[in-house]
Amino acid sequence: DIVVQSQNLEHYEKLFQQVLVDLENDDVLETFRTEYESLHNSFLKCHEGEKKLIKKCMDLHSDINGCSLKVRAAEDGWNTREPAKIALAYTEDSVWRNRTQFITGRAEIEDLLTRKWAKELDYRLIKELWAFTHNRIGVRFAYEYHDHNNNWFRAYGNENWEFDEHGLMRCRIASINDLPIEEADRKFLWTRGQTGKRPDDHPGLTDLGL
Repeated sequence: DIVVQSQNLEHYEKLFQQVLVDLENDDVLETFRTEYESLHNSFLKCHEGEKKLIKKCMDLHSDINGCSLKVRAAEDGWNTREPAKIALAYTEDSVWRNRTQFITGRAEIEDLLTRKWAKELDYRLIKELWAFTHNRIGVRFAYEYHDHNNNWFRAYGNENWEFDEHGLMRCRIASINDLPIEEADRKFLWTRGQTGKRPDDHPGLTDLGL
């Protein structure tokens, strides 16, 4: 804990200053005082470097949590299969490449998703954070669905996201491949319910070996 460490440092700093006072004007112990002061200065530099490292680690942990929450929110949104609601998470002029389709704006996003879920039935999606920097996030995902002939598929994909200053996604680039599977090989088995949300205790992609 940084606060506790700072309090400990203040305590030792008082002890150090007291030792210097005790050694002052003592010619016999002058060499010792000089070495002691040098050692103390080294300690201060080391402590300052440690504080900076701890702060960087804490900031990184916070960033990872924040990006993970964005990824999960996107997963939950898409699992609703409500195109109009989902489109609101994107800027009005958001640019997409989805597979081989190039679209721009919320109206085209809504149209694409409407057509998507007219063909991809019993859709269940899992997303996972892959990487991030500044206003960009890399995501990997997989989803399962069947067509109107009850042929099952698992789609594997990667997404690149870019956000504007308001937290809305202004660019989405998605590459996706579909793998035919047997119904018995499905891994995404949660009950969709009203929201389609994956239960919190349901395994993610890494836990499922995907």
